[in-house]
Amino acid sequence: MKKLLTVLAVAVVVTSSLGISTSAWATTTYSYTGNNFNIIENIGNISGTYDTSMSLTGWFEVASPIAGNATNLFIAPLSYSFYDGRNTYTNLNSGPYYPGDSFKVWTDSTGNIINWYIVIYNNEDTGSVQTANYSASYPYDQGFIHVSGPTTTRDGGKVFNNPGVWTSTTTPTPIPGALVLFGSGLLGLVGIGRKKFRREAMKRVLIILWVLLGAGLLMADSASAVTTYYSNQSDWTSAVTGITTESYESYPWNYSGGDYLYNKPSVALGGITYSFAGNIYGTNSNVVLNDAPYLSGKYLLWQNSPNLMTVTLPNPVNAIAFKYGDFFGGSKNLSVSLGNGDSTTVGTLSNSYAFFGAVSDTAFASFSLDAGNNFLIIDDLSRAATPTPIPGALVLFGSGLLGLVGIGRKRFKK
Repeated sequence: MKKLLTVLAVAVVVTSSLGISTSAWATTTYSYTGNNFNIIENIGNISGTYDTSMSLTGWFEVASPIAGNATNLFIAPLSYSFYDGRNTYTNLNSGPYYPGDSFKVWTDSTGNIINWYIVIYNNEDTGSVQTANYSASYPYDQGFIHVSGPTTTRDGGKVFNNPGVWTSTTTPTPIPGALVLFGSGLLGLVGIGRKKFRREAMKRVLIILWVLLGAGLLMADSASAVTTYYSNQSDWTSAVTGITTESYESYPWNYSGGDYLYNKPSVALGGITYSFAGNIYGTNSNVVLNDAPYLSGKYLLWQNSPNLMTVTLPNPVNAIAFKYGDFFGGSKNLSVSLGNGDSTTVGTLSNSYAFFGAVSDTAFASFSLDAGNNFLIIDDLSRAATPTPIPGALVLFGSGLLGLVGIGRKRFKK
């Protein structure tokens, strides 16, 4: 019977530790405090006024802390709220002006927000709050309300060249029941061990530690985002399964100019949404604009600043890949930011496609691309299934459980 109690206590500790590890992940809230408006417009014949005591304040919440060194990272917050002194804009009554492009941040090496671009309009399109500090020549906060009619008028409060500050708070959410189970399991093991701590008891304790070590590694693997980047297509292909590729060859982009997608902020192709504030072109190798001779078939091109393209996938994935290059065959750097917070910068090849691939242990449903200037192209956009979990943690966890089962079967009489 004592052996049975030991096995049960171990089960309690292991299962509750899994619960604690999972529930200990927390949401993170980023709060913004702006400086008082110094430019006031009250010309809209609208009830209420802006004044210089008002400022823009607000916050947004995400599922986990934003990674360090993020560049042009599009944020899809769980919730948000911004207030300009007269109106409150939340995820329930408003949205980003350009979906996929108007809620972006840049971070330092420790994950603190150092630059940002947030533009939110209410659902009636009669008011907006905006805060930006992504360009050294144009940092600003702004709130306004407008009325449309024969003559459009508006009230507004603004402050230029005096950006506010961001702070962050991480809120842990442990499950009390798991904590109780974990504590009671440990007390049971201590009591059994103190009463009769012979050689057999020592074996049980060692196996218990082995199981907990494996469980801890499994939780650590699943809790931290680790991304591997690839520049070789065959290496990426061998690391994933279930590859789906969008080659763009099925679309009727058949003549010079390719204006089928011209000047749209959001375009859906094959279940994938491409969001961009400038011009999106679906084109082919027949374009006669001094395009690079290496280009063949059909591909996607975008231009006009800001040059950030956000790609939203139909389902979360753990791996993406694509070919990319410059329309005129030149060389440039490309920043890639995954929706899970990871990011990197790679370079294009002169007069040749380059390959980019990423495999992450944390799923993401979107990513953004920024070359800093015009005429970036991509082709053969691929996405793939979840990679296999790390074998070492599974071996530790499984071998420990087998040891416990062996002890239980050996002595299950008393």
